[in-house]
Amino acid sequence: MTICHVCGKPVEMSDFGIEHDGHVHVYHSDAPDATYGVILLHAECATVLAMRLIHDAMQQRQRTEQTPLRAVEVLNRNRRKPNGN
Repeated sequence: MTICHVCGKPVEMSDFGIEHDGHVHVYHSDAPDATYGVILLHAECATVLAMRLIHDAMQQRQRTEQTPLRAVEVLNRNRRKPNGN
């Protein structure tokens, strides 16, 4: 049994779980090296996390002229205006 990264409840074997793995930093350790880690989420919690990350990314300010155009800027420029146009 593993705990969901978002809601903190157990992800049971009968649940549809989403697993994401990669390099993580261990903050409460004397070793500054990155290590390999895994997070497990319920499918619904993975959706909530994705929406939160997209929201946070869209809130980022414009880039400087020296940096390449970012995907979030393209999305911001192309999204519909509040009046639907």
